Amino acid sequence: MAGRRRDPLGTAVGLLTFLAGVGLVVVTFMLAREMFTTDPSEALGIQPGEVMDVNRALVAGTFILFRVILLVVMAGLGSIVANRGIKLYAHGGIDLLGRFRDKDREKSEIDEKKTIETLESLEQEEKPHEAETA
Repeated sequence: MAGRRRDPLGTAVGLLTFLAGVGLVVVTFMLAREMFTTDPSEALGIQPGEVMDVNRALVAGTFILFRVILLVVMAGLGSIVANRGIKLYAHGGIDLLGRFRDKDREKSEIDEKKTIETLESLEQEEKPHEAETA
């Protein structure tokens, strides 16, 4: 990998993807901080000194639970996107012409050589059997 040139566009896409994932996680934490620093009586719609409306409090509580679930999903998706960005950056991005990377080419050549060797060994095993039957 020492002599391999990095694809600048692929590297930039990887870096931007990583930053987008980190941005999602940061936004998630900002929303969570805002939500968790809100006074519970205000969030549930309960006024001090008044009779509590159970239906209104239940709806508000359900809404809070829904927001917490969304925050968890956003944090998970942000970390997945950031992870994908790291992988893209580490691999130097994608080859826009659809070519294999050096490592993939080497693996393909090795697989091709193994296939040829296997076929040749099978042909050599068949030759003695042909000589015996003739």
